[in-house]
Amino acid sequence: MLSVLDDAEQCGTWLSRFLVTEMIIAMFATVGRGDPNVALAILGLYAVKNRKKDFMGIYVLTFLLAFIVDIIWLATVGKDIDKLKCSQASGTAKEVCNTAKFSLAMSIMNIIIKFFSALLVYKFYVLMPESYHEHSGGVSYPPGATVAPPAQDPGYAGGPYAGGYAGESSYQNA
Repeated sequence: MLSVLDDAEQCGTWLSRFLVTEMIIAMFATVGRGDPNVALAILGLYAVKNRKKDFMGIYVLTFLLAFIVDIIWLATVGKDIDKLKCSQASGTAKEVCNTAKFSLAMSIMNIIIKFFSALLVYKFYVLMPESYHEHSGGVSYPPGATVAPPAQDPGYAGGPYAGGYAGESSYQNA
């Protein structure tokens, strides 16, 4: 597992797996609480898939904030949910109690996943080059490389509205 931390591609692959798991668990946690972790996981997946360091930086900051908020939520609301005695409730109160307990369990699982993925998040951010994509085509070039435009056909005069190929008649010239 430690060799994963030295390679950006492997680190990104494992981080994507953690993010998908976190997103699924956070979706279940939303049954009983408003949980921003679904959106956070989507941001992380976007940053990892597209290798965007600026988005990854935003993800790192929101990851840390969400981790702190989750711990505060567990310390305040979670301890109260844990004290509930669902077996003594009846009807709707019992359903609400069970939903709250389920949400608490999902939130705890989400914090555990975040704890284990924190090192991957940090290492992936550090290993990611400043400018992974040099242009919108998505092709990586080494820093300082110049990209020449494709060679143009010398007989081509610019397009159908500019005359097309030399010697051809276009509807404008006819």
